Amino acid sequence: MARKWKKEPSERPETPPVKDPKARRSFSWFWFLASLVWTLSVGVGVAVGWTFTSVSGLAERVRELEKLRPSLPSVVYDMNGRPIYEFAVQKRVPVERYEDIPPLLRAAILAVEDDAFFRHPGINPLSMLRAMYYNLRAGRIVQGGSTITQQLAKMLFLTPERTLDRKLKEIFLALHIEKHFTKQEIFLYYYNNVYLGHGVYGFEAAARYYFGKPAAQLRPEEAALLAGLVSAPNRYSPYLNPQRAGLRRNYALRRLLEERVVSRDVYEQAVRTPIRVVAHEERPPLAAYFIEEVRRYIEAKYGYDTLYNEGLRIYTTLDPTAQRLAETALRDGLYELARRQPWSGPLRNVCEGVCDPSALAGWNLPEWSSALSVGDRVPALITAVGPEGAVYRIGAFAGIWKPADLADLRASNLLRKLRPGDVVLARIEGLDPEHRTVRSRLENVPLVEGAVVVMDTVTGEVRAMVGGLDFQRSQFNRVTQARRQVGSAFKPFVWTAALEAGLSLSTIVEDAPFSYEDPVTHVVWSPGNFDNRFMGWVTLRRGLEFSRNTVSARLITRVGVDRVLQVARRLGIESPIPPYPSIALGAVDLTPLEVTAAYAAFANGGLRVRPYWIRRVEDRYGRPLEVHGPQTDDALSPEVAFVVTWALRGVVLRGTAAGLTRSLPFEAAGKTGTTDEFTNAWFIGFTPSVVCGVWVGYDEPKRLGYNETGARTALPIWVRFMRAYMEGRPPETFQAPAGVVMLPVDYYTGLRASPECDGPVILEAFLPGTEPLEYCSPVKNQEVSHAEGTSVGF
Repeated sequence: MARKWKKEPSERPETPPVKDPKARRSFSWFWFLASLVWTLSVGVGVAVGWTFTSVSGLAERVRELEKLRPSLPSVVYDMNGRPIYEFAVQKRVPVERYEDIPPLLRAAILAVEDDAFFRHPGINPLSMLRAMYYNLRAGRIVQGGSTITQQLAKMLFLTPERTLDRKLKEIFLALHIEKHFTKQEIFLYYYNNVYLGHGVYGFEAAARYYFGKPAAQLRPEEAALLAGLVSAPNRYSPYLNPQRAGLRRNYALRRLLEERVVSRDVYEQAVRTPIRVVAHEERPPLAAYFIEEVRRYIEAKYGYDTLYNEGLRIYTTLDPTAQRLAETALRDGLYELARRQPWSGPLRNVCEGVCDPSALAGWNLPEWSSALSVGDRVPALITAVGPEGAVYRIGAFAGIWKPADLADLRASNLLRKLRPGDVVLARIEGLDPEHRTVRSRLENVPLVEGAVVVMDTVTGEVRAMVGGLDFQRSQFNRVTQARRQVGSAFKPFVWTAALEAGLSLSTIVEDAPFSYEDPVTHVVWSPGNFDNRFMGWVTLRRGLEFSRNTVSARLITRVGVDRVLQVARRLGIESPIPPYPSIALGAVDLTPLEVTAAYAAFANGGLRVRPYWIRRVEDRYGRPLEVHGPQTDDALSPEVAFVVTWALRGVVLRGTAAGLTRSLPFEAAGKTGTTDEFTNAWFIGFTPSVVCGVWVGYDEPKRLGYNETGARTALPIWVRFMRAYMEGRPPETFQAPAGVVMLPVDYYTGLRASPECDGPVILEAFLPGTEPLEYCSPVKNQEVSHAEGTSVGF
């Protein structure tokens, strides 16, 4: 009999029992619905709990809304307290009071964004449901249901992603904001902080950016356009999408009509009005290099965020009149120099391959959008070239350059080098609107650079700073950053050392071939003069006036290099100076600011003034963060400073600068400077109250051209600036201190004047005890002219 085995409980039956289908179906729906309700309850509970927990910290921040510090630009002011520039990542013009919001613009914003703003508690359920309906029907976000309060909450406290969590936070925050602030306060915060495209925040700033006027002056169609920007500033930008902007504007106008803010007639006229917004041409501001120097300092000290967001008030020493004149003087001077240099070619050619004359006739250049005036330098488009000349257009005006008009440009057969389609630079000399013709001068675009710096000699305040020809071409500030050989502009420091060593302007020195062997290195130095000529025995005055290199070389070997170095350091020169006699000829690299500031001490009675361009910095509330004023050090005695000034006055009256400065209607003194191979040209000149330094050269040193000396290249820029700047100012004279002895002397010998002198007589300045004892006479004059080996020469 077979044994029956009992199945273990763990074994699965081969065929599971069959249950009633209806019972199974009923059982599944019950649990499905139960699970769904439970899941939704838990999910909503968790979401609400999570949102409440995460929003509670934000709610604390809402109470700080009344202390909200909107991002404000830092404003730069000139010496007169007028704003000249703003440092801003965002463009803002905040309004302080709700009452200052123009009613028309306020109504437009409410009509478009939240017509129930003053009736709801922060959220508008009907608006949210309506937006949900339209979004579901469209399958995408086509309408927003957020109130102005919700938008403010999102704008200030939340991230922009579209999630349920973020929406719940937005609702909680909106209710919280409404609890703590009035409707007027909420609307004012919103009005000042909403983004409206192109870096513009707030409606007041937007009115100025898009229409160039305050919000109070907006017309209905303009207010409607701004109100329509809120939901999508880039999509509805009149610059990027003018057609969409027009449709959106008209929608906002229709809402104004529906809200009975405007009449039917006003509405119909407004929708027919084309959109007109102001053009924004990216031009460098006045004093671009000066402003950049301010930016470097402030950003280094306070940081990027503070400069661009914290609304600093930066009061500077800039004189806008001096700055404009300095920029014009440098620009005109460099263009004049460029006419003596090889032709640099056209700016570009607009054609690809062969030019179609008919296409050129209708071609427009972006630079022609501004009104044309005589004196402007603007691009010209060459449309035809032939034996008779080059035909060109400037906007709607036509002109021709005949061969004779191009003769002064340094370019052989220039007509053969010009082609149709070339864009060249022209300076307008005359316009005939009736016949649409223009008369202009073809310009050679300078490749050379330059710098001008203007200082107050008493305070050290920098009045103007031009660091180059074009800030857009190069942001390198040659006033403060470019160290260049100064040439003979260094010689006044050598003469200062000589005066302190007991010599005088009447001391006789030989201008003749000269060699000097360094006692340590045994290197022989044999300097020569710029013109390869020698004047024989001359006074120190004449040696400086005519910039004789051998005289300067003999002086430094007499008084010592160390004494000259000490003078330069006392005058504020901080750049490295090689301790060699060759510095007497300016073989030292200095910045224009250093040299100019050093010369200020001569005019300022021997007081060194440290240059500065920021008077004070305040925070957004007007509290001072730093204050600057004149800083002076005793560099020279007043007597030595005046005698050097008196010698430099002779450079202007009789010396290397006399050709352009002799007839100036004001007293001035200064010194030219030229380096080997004509690579750098300088002139530093001053009056009792103003010092101005000019440098001209290439960024990569090379010849400016034959005979391009400081007197020919830099001095005209200085004269052009100073003539204009000094016009109308009260006359000033250099006043001798009580300790200076003023004596009439023979100009050539330096001896005391007498009736027997046969040369011109000048009034000379002496330190006490250095004045000459002998009087001039034919015999003495003869002795001086052959003075080699006598006690008066060395």
